[in-house]
Order: sequence, then structure tokens, then C-alpha cells
Amino acid sequence: MKHVRVFIIVIASMLVVSCAPAPTATPTPAPTRASTIAPTLTATPAPSATPRATATNPPPGTATATALPTVTPTPDLSTAVIPTGDLPSGFQPATPADMARLNISEATVAQRFGPLGEARPRNLQVFLRAAPSYEQVITVLMYPLSSSDAALIDAAIASPDALVKTVGAGVTGGGSGTIQSSATIPGADKFGERSVGVSLVSSGSTVPLRWDVLLARRGAFAELIYLVYINGKQPSITVGDLARILDARVAAALFKPILASDPCAAATAVGARLRYTFEQIVPCLKTAVQVGEFMQNNVRYDPQYDIREHGAIEYEPAALVYERGIDDANGYAILECYFLERNGLDAYVIGLSVETPAGSNVCGTTAAGKISVLEGPGQLAGPFDSFQALAARYVEMNWIKPGGTVRTLRASQVTQVTTDRTSPSIQGLPWVSHSY
Repeated sequence: MKHVRVFIIVIASMLVVSCAPAPTATPTPAPTRASTIAPTLTATPAPSATPRATATNPPPGTATATALPTVTPTPDLSTAVIPTGDLPSGFQPATPADMARLNISEATVAQRFGPLGEARPRNLQVFLRAAPSYEQVITVLMYPLSSSDAALIDAAIASPDALVKTVGAGVTGGGSGTIQSSATIPGADKFGERSVGVSLVSSGSTVPLRWDVLLARRGAFAELIYLVYINGKQPSITVGDLARILDARVAAALFKPILASDPCAAATAVGARLRYTFEQIVPCLKTAVQVGEFMQNNVRYDPQYDIREHGAIEYEPAALVYERGIDDANGYAILECYFLERNGLDAYVIGLSVETPAGSNVCGTTAAGKISVLEGPGQLAGPFDSFQALAARYVEMNWIKPGGTVRTLRASQVTQVTTDRTSPSIQGLPWVSHSY
């Protein structure tokens, strides 16, 4: 346990060096983001114009599974990093000058940490973001862990209070600061095979700082993530989102060989989006349950994504949503329905009050006269006897008003990025109206 504590303390103490709010990146306003790791479903703003209705939807198609290429037996962890493009705008990798000021590198971490069997710190990353939140991110992997090393990591994960003290020792190592408050992070226990997250507020710097720290283990690999920002400011990304990105890339690199006889063996697992191409995974997600599991494990649900990143509501083709790995209710419904439609189900995007700013979308399927729904980040609802019964649910949830129409659209009919300003526009897509 001593080496694990020293490792965590070393990273924390290195970050202290540069936590005064003076990064060099161009100031970028920090968008609002929910503080919880697994946000609950909320209605997503939608275009104000009323979509045009058509008489019928085209029939769904079918998809056929194909064998995947063999995975290299020895994992290549070179891709188990967080790409800058996966971070909100404004984050920049630390420059060599920043790293020198921090006095941090894999070599210096290893030197300060000392040996832990064959395990060494690898894939070290440092990102900085300027005003108004002055965020700093550091991620590092530790591998390969022996069985005894893994047991030490697991013991640290099982003791959040001890982890708080360990991080606090690094934060206040200079003797000039104190820990004002600490707490565990809800939802931080779902990464890797085991994980835990803690959040601390420290004094002693120019301003109080918040330290969100997440430690996870997946097999013989430990993942350590720090997110540091000014206390009271809303960070542009959560430590849980960082962990989801990094852990998915570690999982993708560690997939065991997939037998040609079962190309869909890992299609719903964490990291599947990175392991499978879009066309490879489509025939593997044949049921709403499978699609829901895939979405929860591989696509980040962000209700404000379109507005924050593009300044307007967008409907994107399913392949683009898959490539991005993040979207709001519109993109979620399109990708979910595309998977099911391609596998022969009667699946369609359901527009709920899409003519109002409070509108949203879900994915619906009809089977044996019953309508079932996938909501937001892969949650199942229903079955409902009719669109009227389905609408009653969303009237009760205040998503739509009584007495109106819901609209349906095949996901395959969204063939380009579509907004209110494109041709066709969102209102020009071939929606079908259903009164309730």
C-alpha cells in the first residue's frame, strides 16, 4: 500500500506547482455541465418550426454480421490516451515548458514513485485550460500490475477515506495549505473492474482549489485521473467523463481475441465503439436491450451538446453520432433507431413537441401492436398500446402538452447534418404525424 500512496501523492504534489490560475491557453467560456457522472434524462431543445408530415415511413432494412479481424494477443496501449479532440474546446496539451515547470514526466514520476514490481507509470498526459475555470487535467496509467500489486490498488479503491488522506498529503505536502472539505464522487464506482472517486477542496493557493480524483483498475492496469479547478467554478468536463473516455480506450486495447464464430461477443462492452467499425457493430445490436447497453457503455449523453458545440440543434446521420461518441437526445435516438432499423425492427425516431424549444426525441419500436421506447442514455420504457398512451407518459413528465401530435421518422432518412438552415431543414425531413 505504501507504493500506491506515494504514487498518488507524487501526482498531487506535482499538480500543486502549477495550480495558481495562470495557464497560457486562450480564455474560453466554460459551458455548464451537470456535476453528476451519469446525468438523468432531460428534454433537449429542438427546432421551433413544425416538421412536414408524409403518408408513410419506408420499410426497415436488414443487416448481416461479418467476422472481425483477429486482435493482437499482446495489448498495444499506445491508443489508451485521451485525445485532445475528445475534450471541450479550450483544453491544450501542456507544452514542454509547462512540463518542465511542473517537473513532471514518466521518468520523474517513476523516479519519485519507486519500483512496484514490473509496473511503471506510462501514457502520462497533462492538459491545461484557461479562464474562467483554469482547469488542469492529468492522467496516467500504471502497468503491468502483478496480482499483489492489483490487490494493493483494490485496497486503495475500497477505502475512499484513506484515498482522501493520500491525495490530501500530496496537495498539502508543502505545509502551506489545508484540506477544507472532502467527499466521495457519486457514480465513480463503475469504471474498469473497480474504481472510486473523491473530491477535495484545498486552501493555501491564490484561490481555493477543487481536486476531483478517480482511481480505477482494469486487469493489470491502474488508471489515475486528476481534474483540478477553482472551487465554485463549473468545470467544462467532469472527472467521470474523463474516466469514461480513458477507460473505454484501455478496454478497447485489452479486448481478448474475438472468435470468427462470434463476431459480436463484445459488442455491448465498454470500449466497443473503439474496437468495432460502424459497419461491424451494426449487425451485432439487434435488440433494444443490446442497444441500450451499448449506448450506456460507449456513447456519452450530453443534453447541451448541440447548442454548446454547434450553436444550434443538429440532426446527424447515425454513423457520425457513432464516430463522435457523444450527443444529445436527437443524436441518441437517431443512432439507437438506426441500429434497430438495420436489423429488421420497425424502429423510428419519435419527435416530442419538436416544434417547441422544449422538444426532445426518443427511439420507438413497434412489435405485436405495442410501442416500446428507448429514452435518453439507453433506458427502456413501455410497452404502450398506442401513440396516445405513449404521449400520456410524456404529458405527465411535462415534456409535451396535452392535445397535439407526436412525429416519427426513420433514422435512415437522416442522411446529412441537418439544421433549420440546411436544405432540407429539420422541418423538411419526412416526418409522419400521430395525433393524441
